[in-house]
Amino acid sequence: MEDYKCVLGTLFTGKKEFKEAMTTYVIHSGRDLKFIKNDKLRVRVKCKEGCEWFAYCAKLPGEDAWQLRKLVDAHSCNREYKVKFMRSSWLRKRLYSTVKENPNIKVTDISNKVHQKWNAGVSKMKAFRTHKVAIDMVTDYVDIPLLPSFQRLYMCLNGCKESFLTYRPIIGLDGCFLKGYYEGMILAVVGRDPNDQMLPIVVAVVEGETRDSWT
Repeated sequence: MEDYKCVLGTLFTGKKEFKEAMTTYVIHSGRDLKFIKNDKLRVRVKCKEGCEWFAYCAKLPGEDAWQLRKLVDAHSCNREYKVKFMRSSWLRKRLYSTVKENPNIKVTDISNKVHQKWNAGVSKMKAFRTHKVAIDMVTDYVDIPLLPSFQRLYMCLNGCKESFLTYRPIIGLDGCFLKGYYEGMILAVVGRDPNDQMLPIVVAVVEGETRDSWT
């Protein structure tokens, strides 16, 4: 794992560059820092409660540059294995060359690479997103033929279908958004049986709540 240090007096082209540097430092050091002050003129960063680490960066008067003016570079807290700042957008830039050299790299290889390089862990979903975006960056100039995309899925269990004949004469319709990489919605039609229990009549995974998907 590479050593990454903050140096007092370092100049940055802007606030964005400073925050990117802090993100890199957080991941290399295995800490979850907090931006406690973040405006157009200054940014204060501190570690978790009880830790002395602190950094203060401010815009130089009359210039676009920012400078790291205060720094207490000593941690009294323990490393974190899973760092919140390690986002897929940060990882894809660091792992671009790895994916370019091996376009067939697996998601598990991404997780292992993160562990070896930064002594940190990432969730399967984050590793999957990093893998996909990095692959897209490598192959953005290639027109890859794809299978037809998924549109809808309809499910009606036979037991619920037969029980519908004994349902009370009232049904409910509802939908909710899917979370995660795959977008879409789940639509459901439910009813109540003679025992006053809710039972699904129809469940469908669709591209959105539209007239076509409901009908």
